[in-house]
Amino acid sequence: MDLKTGVFASRPSYLEIDLDSYRKNIVGFKKHFLKKSSKPVMLCAVVKANAYGHGMLEIAHEAVKAGVEYLAVAFLEEGVILRESGINIPIILMGGIIKGQIEKYIKYNLEITVSSNLKARQIHEIACQMNQKAIVHLKIDTGMQRIGVQYTNAIDFYEHVQALDHIQIKGIYSHFADADNEENLDFVNTQIKLFEEVIKSIEQRFDLSRIIKHIANGPAAIKVKESLFDMARVGLATYGLYPDKSCKKHITLYPVLGMKSQVVYFKVVPKNTSIGYNRTYYTTEETRIVTIPVGYGDGLDKRLSNKGKVIINGEIHNMVGKINMDQFMVDIGKDGEAYNDDEVVIIGKQKDKEITLEQICDECDIDPFEFLCRLTTRIPRMYHSSSNDIYSKSFLD
Repeated sequence: MDLKTGVFASRPSYLEIDLDSYRKNIVGFKKHFLKKSSKPVMLCAVVKANAYGHGMLEIAHEAVKAGVEYLAVAFLEEGVILRESGINIPIILMGGIIKGQIEKYIKYNLEITVSSNLKARQIHEIACQMNQKAIVHLKIDTGMQRIGVQYTNAIDFYEHVQALDHIQIKGIYSHFADADNEENLDFVNTQIKLFEEVIKSIEQRFDLSRIIKHIANGPAAIKVKESLFDMARVGLATYGLYPDKSCKKHITLYPVLGMKSQVVYFKVVPKNTSIGYNRTYYTTEETRIVTIPVGYGDGLDKRLSNKGKVIINGEIHNMVGKINMDQFMVDIGKDGEAYNDDEVVIIGKQKDKEITLEQICDECDIDPFEFLCRLTTRIPRMYHSSSNDIYSKSFLD
């Protein structure tokens, strides 16, 4: 594989990002919305936290090409990076804000989450000084208890904000607390009912026909058609990962991320020999140990120590010993075959074998969100699509 550019281009360890699969997932959600809803539903692709480890800029530009109507991030800085990269579609900032950031929100045309009357007045004050209008989405808390006014105060909140002439209310939304619970959706349905009541109550006094109403996240958008208002905010599922197992019967998703490396060392080790730090693994017979140059410094979770698996030459082998910061070891058995430079698949396919990220998370009790967000920028991302060559990118370059 030709790793063309960047300081880290020669690293034998890398993440392989399949942009074609990402696009398929975006298109799949749009078709899913058409089947589930009687009205148009916009797709807001969530690209916060470096697009869940996949690379925010590359994923965001691919999302725009695929036809998403919105992007969502958590922090001001993420929105600024997207704007400065040439992204022009609406971007909603879903996190809490502080007063000192407001001027930049407005300058970069970022849509602000307003979660209280105080925040609204602060935004209005800065917008007045700039002689501009701030675009906002009102956050209503229906059960998450993170940010947003309680649903019981929603009407007064809306009335207060709409009276501020330097603020344009573009959306009103809430956030599910338990939508990835595959056994019980009672609380999801409770939150939907509360959100519907909020909308109906406000509509008795104000025209909301042009206001974007949204509450659905990925799992709700997949499983609960009643959650589909005007827009759905989808994160993990756009990267080809099912939020819970029950989602698999509703939509087909395609994995976007793979992790690969190469063998850098081979040795024969006698029986009853300890492997690695703290001697947590002992060989049961004379065997062959190979070393792989990737570790927890790249985001490979240490909970995979003595549990994880890899594919080498079409055979699945066990990670042994503790995962190091920069390396880990694999026991390929007394008759195992591996040579320096051989490809090692940590996540992905090789010949007829496959290791999925979901398998890793299930086996080691690792949350997919946590695993992906820990993938550092030290490990290069290799982006592939049918229309472009593979290339290397790292924020450290």
